[in-house]
Amino acid sequence: MTETFPTILLTRPQEQSGRFASELRRRIPPEVPILVSPILEIRTLPSPDPEERPGFLVLTSAHAAEAIADTPEFAGVKAYCVGEATADAARLAGAESIAAGGTAADLVTRLKEDAPPGPGHYLRGRHVSVDLEEVLAKEGISVTSSVVYDQVALPLTDQARASLAVPGAVLLPLFSARSARLLAEECRGATARLSVVAMSHQVAQQWPEGKEVIAVASAPSAEAMAEAVAACLRG
Repeated sequence: MTETFPTILLTRPQEQSGRFASELRRRIPPEVPILVSPILEIRTLPSPDPEERPGFLVLTSAHAAEAIADTPEFAGVKAYCVGEATADAARLAGAESIAAGGTAADLVTRLKEDAPPGPGHYLRGRHVSVDLEEVLAKEGISVTSSVVYDQVALPLTDQARASLAVPGAVLLPLFSARSARLLAEECRGATARLSVVAMSHQVAQQWPEGKEVIAVASAPSAEAMAEAVAACLRG
């Protein structure tokens, strides 16, 4: 008897979904169907023109690293990054990067421990789950902020909608609180049986109450998410 696998629906931005699909393919059977339908598109905004060179940078996304490369005043500045992927992107863009443990709370803790000379500058997206400028101010760490990219909502593709409209199983890896909220709206009224693998408990909490969240990744990274998805397929 042929085993029936759920369809995995990837909704990260196109490039990130492609990389994650490659991570998955190394871990799951080749016959597992993967659909890519970004729920967000990243649009880079004009880089800030700082009045003076900041004492340090704060980055919570690899997308913000593009602003470093475009702004000479940021070259070589120490960048405190939420995790390894962001730190790698910042390093490639010319910053001296320091990786925290993968969450905003880890980043705040690292900044409190190091107490770098400021003021600092926080490069962020238009939509954020945590107002780090406010959080850091409460800890006595002075930063200003600039919005350097936007996360524009996109509708699901016709193929993705079709997968939700028929009986069967669809597995949804969710990487951010905003994408969880947007996808929940898109999935309203779906016929398919939906299961979620979330990058964190914060992301999981954005999925509608009563809908199934079958796993939360062991760490906030693409590798941990791929392992969690693979483990769910193995049952």
